[in-house]
Parts: sequence; structure tokens; C-alpha cells
Amino acid sequence: MSTALVVKLPALAGEVEIAADWRARRDEIVSAAAAIQKVESQREFELAEDMAAQATKHSNALEKVRKSLSDPFRRAAEKIKAASDQERAPLETTKSALRRMTEPYAQEQRRRAAEEARRIEAEKQAEIEKQLAAREVEEELGLADAQEVFEPVEPDIPATIMPAVADTTASVDRIEWDLVNLDAVPRMFLMLDPRKVNDWRTRYKEDITAKLEGDPAAEILPGIRFRLELRLRSRGR
Repeated sequence: MSTALVVKLPALAGEVEIAADWRARRDEIVSAAAAIQKVESQREFELAEDMAAQATKHSNALEKVRKSLSDPFRRAAEKIKAASDQERAPLETTKSALRRMTEPYAQEQRRRAAEEARRIEAEKQAEIEKQLAAREVEEELGLADAQEVFEPVEPDIPATIMPAVADTTASVDRIEWDLVNLDAVPRMFLMLDPRKVNDWRTRYKEDITAKLEGDPAAEILPGIRFRLELRLRSRGR
């Protein structure tokens, strides 16, 4: 006999507060930084970077709080999903096993039904052509009025093979594909993987830097242009 599954969750806060003093300090930093309109001297550079460091430190402080407050919710969601996935697994396995039997059958029934439909259509067309030919002979022998419009009768040929259907199932066509020759694939479908480029750049960082310092236009990789750009990072205070 099955019993209920109980998932124990951590105690979660009913509300989260962003302290008023944090918001006040944020507004002070934003207001002070807004007064800096240009950087054209060492003093202005140091002042701007000092404000950037303050902004970084204050922003990171709230981010740290956010992560600590969000962590119990994340762990709770993970526990619920893990328990749900575990409970659903037998049903999903069963469904997959059944579909491995029903989908090939449905596919074969569709193929046979389509083949029969083509045969029926060909037989109907042959019968119509037969009637037209017979009518033409009758007109030549004077047995029928050539001025009279003749409408051949389409024969009723019932289908004997029907597609597989079930009241609980909807049939959906999904186009699948397989790669057979990468070299023949049109260029528009080939995409650069930035992760591989970044990994390669990290691995050969010193060599790339040395080449670009000697010649900013140096070709490092065919089709990709590398450049050195200065980036500043605030250490906080």
C-alpha cells in the first residue's frame, strides 16, 4: 500500500527587508558620482575610481545578503524537485516503454494508409479515364451526342487501412534530423562557439598579449580579430 511522501522544508522568511540605511547610502553614492562629468586628470581619475569602488562595495553587500536570503528558497525548490522527479520516474519510464511500442505501430499504420490512399486515387483516376474513353467511342459511333456534356462518375472505393488513433492521444508531426556530413552543411547553420574561443584565449593569454603588444593588428586566429582593451576593476574599500 502506497503512503504519502513528505518533503521537509526549511523555515522560510515571510518577508525580506532592504534596510533603509543601505538605501540611503546607495543614494548618496549615486548622487556624488553624478557630479563627476569628465575625467581628464590624475586627480579626476582617482576620484572617479574611488566612487566606482564605493559603488562596487555597497552593491556587493546587498548581493551577499540577497544570496543568503535566497539560499533557503533555492534549497527548498531543489528538494521539492528532487522528490517530485523521483516519484514521477516510474511513470515516465513506463510511458517511454509504451511509446517505444506504439509510435512504430502508428508510423507503420500511417505509411500503409498513405500507400492505400495513393492506390485508391490511382484506381479512381483509371476508372474515370476508362469512362471517358468509352464515351469517346460512343460519340464516334454516333451512340452519344458529342454536344452533350459528359460527367464521369467517380467510383466509391472505401479505405480499409486507417491511421492509428486513440481518444487519449493526439498525433503530432515533428521533423527530426541527423548530421551526415558536416562539410556539406551550409555556412549559415555553422555557429562559432564563444566558449571554445575564450578557453583558447585563456590558455594562450601570454602569447596573445605579447603578439598584440608588438603588433595590434597581428592575426592570432584566422577569421577572428583579437585586441587589447584596458578594463578597470574596483577592489572595494
